[in-house]
Amino acid sequence: MSVISLAEAQSRSNNELDSAIYETLINEGEVLPMISFEPFNGTTYDFMRENTLPAAVWAGPDATLTSDQSDQTPVSVSLKQVYEQFDIPNFYRITLSNIVDHVQVELRQAVKSLIRDVNDAIFYGDYNDDNTNKPEGLHEFLRVNTGQVVENGSGSDGNAATIAELDQVLRLVKGGDPSVLLMTRVLRDSLKRYWDSLGSSYAMVEMFGRKMMGYNDIPILGTDYLSSSETITTASFSAKTGGTNNSTIFVVRFGPDAMHGITAEGMQSEMGWEVEPLGTLEDKDSIRYRIKWYLNPVVVKSTLAVAGYTGLKESSAWTA
Repeated sequence: MSVISLAEAQSRSNNELDSAIYETLINEGEVLPMISFEPFNGTTYDFMRENTLPAAVWAGPDATLTSDQSDQTPVSVSLKQVYEQFDIPNFYRITLSNIVDHVQVELRQAVKSLIRDVNDAIFYGDYNDDNTNKPEGLHEFLRVNTGQVVENGSGSDGNAATIAELDQVLRLVKGGDPSVLLMTRVLRDSLKRYWDSLGSSYAMVEMFGRKMMGYNDIPILGTDYLSSSETITTASFSAKTGGTNNSTIFVVRFGPDAMHGITAEGMQSEMGWEVEPLGTLEDKDSIRYRIKWYLNPVVVKSTLAVAGYTGLKESSAWTA
């Protein structure tokens, strides 16, 4: 929770020629707009995941037949709460709002912060129970579903990404075509340079109404929400930071039978999050606002909807 200071309020209101606040905290490549959210009532979203099929039997005309049945694994995904909260002294709100509406400024900044945190949690949420208040992110999915990851690192260091291993990762996603390849902008640009060095052109595919670089007709989204300093321990991802030039590529298939998000049905905003004016504080002449969202952006129905390529050294050029 934060309280706007006098100096901050004055700095926003002392220039009648230009009252805008220009962004310097910018992360490109938001993943959140790609995820569809299913509203539901309750605190846990339960579904069954296919485990084994019944065994078919070839038999003779007079053989004794045996019965078999399929097996499913129950899965529960919990809603999580993310919020931002701030206080604005009424004195500043009333006396220093001739140019800037301080409430609206703080609301925009709080929503921006909340969205950035959700985008980060998609990859790095609760990893190995390090923060169970967060949703389990895609790295946690790989930790549990080891058959869906190709580890390129060795020891505590990453290695150059290869097209052959990228193809191997793509083959791990089944049940439909992958929706997107997610990687850092550095890895994406390095891949472009590799194709340029071969004198070959790369595909341009459409996503969200604009053309972007693609591979095998799959859009490539360069995102700042993937870390360039992931830690690798015994060749496996172990932390978001602490390493040098190490990163991950994710291949994701979005959809109601693949990966989607969930949100509380009672949330009133069409955007998902909700702004709650809490009114004047009891012991201060200030008003308080809370922005909250009950959600989980990572619901993976089929374990074959997500795959990862870890231990990639960004400073090393792609190879075949």
